[in-house]
Amino acid sequence: MAREHASPGQLVRHHRMQRGLTQTALARLVCSGQSRISHIERGDLPSRELAERLDRSLGLGGELQETVEAEHDRRAQARDGNAALPGATGPVLVGRERELAWLDTAVAAGHRILVLDGPAGSGKTALAVAWSTRHCPGEVVAVPGYTPDRALRSVGALAGDLLRRLGGRCTSTDLAAQARAVRRAARPGRFVVLDDVDGEQVAPLLPALSHCVVVLTARQRQHDLAISYHARRLAIDGLPHAAACALLSELLDAPHAVLGAVRDEIAHACDGLPLALRAVAEAIRDTGTPPPSPVTAESLLPILQATAPALLRATEHTLDRLDASVRAVLQRAAEKGLRTAAEAPREVLELLRLQLLRARAHGQLTCPELVRAYLHHHPAERRLQAGPAATVAD
Repeated sequence: MAREHASPGQLVRHHRMQRGLTQTALARLVCSGQSRISHIERGDLPSRELAERLDRSLGLGGELQETVEAEHDRRAQARDGNAALPGATGPVLVGRERELAWLDTAVAAGHRILVLDGPAGSGKTALAVAWSTRHCPGEVVAVPGYTPDRALRSVGALAGDLLRRLGGRCTSTDLAAQARAVRRAARPGRFVVLDDVDGEQVAPLLPALSHCVVVLTARQRQHDLAISYHARRLAIDGLPHAAACALLSELLDAPHAVLGAVRDEIAHACDGLPLALRAVAEAIRDTGTPPPSPVTAESLLPILQATAPALLRATEHTLDRLDASVRAVLQRAAEKGLRTAAEAPREVLELLRLQLLRARAHGQLTCPELVRAYLHHHPAERRLQAGPAATVAD
């Protein structure tokens, strides 16, 4: 069994399903959470304590503990630069040939700061890690920009974590001293992935990483980095429909004929977001049956809440940052029955293009004062129905 299911995640999933346990049921047995079991089955490494509880609950006789211990040793060697990172290619990448070619071309041209920005769940992290580890196995350092509860890490906390992962030390809490220590520890040729970050948050550290290839992922458009640091920026969106269907088939190891029309409905309802597709595929594997047709985004929400809560939290967090005027536009867009979630932001972009909205720091969008005054003195309902272009002509 160890040879057939080499990774801890595969081992846990195989024996869980053999015993007819859901992820939630197994989580209860080992005093953990369903999302933690989900992440382990997708490749996260459990702690030694959790591995012991899982081993005992699944009756593996120490097999999982041995596998986890070996994986811990392998990752420790990788951090020392003596072995390739485990799973060097990361999750299965489908439909990202254009993006991989863009990254290859950019680094071949001498660019050292590459930015991948796009919505939550679009696969930015998987793309960044997979591409980086293909180029530089064993030399990739990945640092998250947010805490698990979605709090933005301070520049000092980010610098300290980066320094630790690079193998450097700095006893001072002064940011300039930390940056100098990062520069000393960042060996030329290393690849650094700063994941889910904000431009202002990482800007003080970029000069210290000038000898490395830095790949940043972000949910906000990072035009400032492109202008101020000559970064190359690539917008990442959901997969095209055909690629989304192909990913779903690969995740479920089932041809199109088996899934039928449900596959296309799921791909459409997930807006091609790889994280959503993986979460739904995981739920199908867990239950053994696909959701009943017709599948809609609304019908998938409970599944995503259980298997990919971070995706919905990210969406909620993004909506919370919008001001009332933009929220009203999005609400109107939703009421029009637009067929994909990607169409709704187009109205906001159109308002930005027409200078009826202005973008400020940290993704905040606001109405200019004259536009706000005009909206105050004219019936908003008639203008919203007419659309953004008609707003200028009135």
